[in-house]
Amino acid sequence: MGPSGCPIASSRDVTGPVPSGSAATLNPESALRCSAAVAHVFITGGTGYIGSRLIPALQARGQRVRALVRSGSEKKLPTGVEGRSRVTALVPDSYTDRVSPADTFVHLIGTPHPSPAKAKQFQEIDLASIEVATKAAREAGVRHFIYLSVAQPAPMMQAYINVRQRGEAMLRETGIPLTAR
Repeated sequence: MGPSGCPIASSRDVTGPVPSGSAATLNPESALRCSAAVAHVFITGGTGYIGSRLIPALQARGQRVRALVRSGSEKKLPTGVEGRSRVTALVPDSYTDRVSPADTFVHLIGTPHPSPAKAKQFQEIDLASIEVATKAAREAGVRHFIYLSVAQPAPMMQAYINVRQRGEAMLRETGIPLTAR
């Protein structure tokens, strides 16, 4: 546990199942409680399914939020969201300077509606975006990283599972306290 009693690392073994009660199985309310101790939050995927619900919840708790969004999605962000970035999440160093002063980085970018047929997209979107996010968080001095990873889907989703496990491994190597869900 880190400061404020929040988990600082996923307890998932890279090749094993998620243990019950681990950091990797926190429910969204638990993740919000952990973020509630933080003054500034940077979110990738801020206008997606989860981001669009998370941002208002963080704002209601008095958090300052910056979000990375795709060009054309800026108007979907709630009022008061800082740093409405119009850059690509797949290009190294394209948004590193916009992460600070965030204490917590929440990475929500991923291929929508994952299926075995989307293995190439997992590599091109999911893996590329977490590589860029890992570097940006490290260089910005982020103190906590929340990564929406994988909930152990069916074995036929092996490409998805592998990409998410690689993302978790990259994040662990940074030494940044991590909650992988």
